[in-house]
Amino acid sequence: MHFIMFDTDAYGFDEVAFILEEQYNWITQDLESVDKAVTPFIFMMSHRPMYCSSITGQKTSHLGYPKKTDADEENDKPEPANYGHGFRKLGFHPPAWKKDDMLTDVGDDTTCGCADLIKNGMISEKDGSRSFGLEALMDKHKVDIYFTGHEHNYERTWPVLNNKFVKSYISLVCLFTLSLGLADRTARTLLDKPDPGMRSGPTNTVTQTLSSTGPTSC
Repeated sequence: MHFIMFDTDAYGFDEVAFILEEQYNWITQDLESVDKAVTPFIFMMSHRPMYCSSITGQKTSHLGYPKKTDADEENDKPEPANYGHGFRKLGFHPPAWKKDDMLTDVGDDTTCGCADLIKNGMISEKDGSRSFGLEALMDKHKVDIYFTGHEHNYERTWPVLNNKFVKSYISLVCLFTLSLGLADRTARTLLDKPDPGMRSGPTNTVTQTLSSTGPTSC
């Protein structure tokens, strides 16, 4: 088995955005070094999921720098002048400041916070192109399992790739996720919106996400 741990907060917070390129190149080189004939299983682990279906996970991410507080959200505080400077220095749009923009930026019901940026990459301010997206990289190198946390509930999905789901775990060739967030006193994530089709298991109590690629096509 081969394990890779990395930092998804680089996709959401100014103060660590500077590692995006170096980290992506390191992950790429590490994946390219694995001979799956010798080491058949590749596991990746990080904090933030690429898929989830919770309302709170979608709308209360408090991303960027300076960090946004609950009071800022409740009082509809406008975006500060220096918001997103760490991303803009690199030529990227920062994650949305307002929680309602999280959904309009992404346009689907299967993501949360900066998950779209992790999956598909940061968005260029110059031409809208995407950089450092990880889902295609995981698929290319046939990563078997992706473990995450962040969402404080349990959620298991069907195999998923590019927002397409297959209701079978037999002969996998695309990602599936299992969320198990155990690092808080209480479950805080609401799952009271309609299932977008990706759930295959319970969505209550305590999140870590498990994603697997491996030969059912999405």
